[in-house]
Amino acid sequence: MEHLFEPQKALIEIGRTLKPGGAHVFTVPWYYWKDTVVRAVREADTIHYLLEPEYHGNPIDPEGSLVTTEWGRDLCDFIYKNSGMTTTAVRILDKHQGIEAKFIEVFISRKTGAI
Repeated sequence: MEHLFEPQKALIEIGRTLKPGGAHVFTVPWYYWKDTVVRAVREADTIHYLLEPEYHGNPIDPEGSLVTTEWGRDLCDFIYKNSGMTTTAVRILDKHQGIEAKFIEVFISRKTGAI
């Protein structure tokens, strides 16, 4: 989700294709302590950088993947607004089992309705 220029379109499609009661489970870097920041936008065939370009590692592209959005505290609301799915963020932090990291949250977005 942090690499999409139009994440709302992806969420609309995910919500459309899930069966009622179905879930979309995903991870994304989540800056829950701040507002969402859009880093880059695309207009026609041109990318406009609103901030210094940032890239995440990509095993099939040595240049990496452009980060278009740093998701903040409104992520779950954004998902609901664009898909109607309610989202829960789950953080499992267990040092004794070696589970400790930045951006460790797993998101579960559910389409309403019976399973």
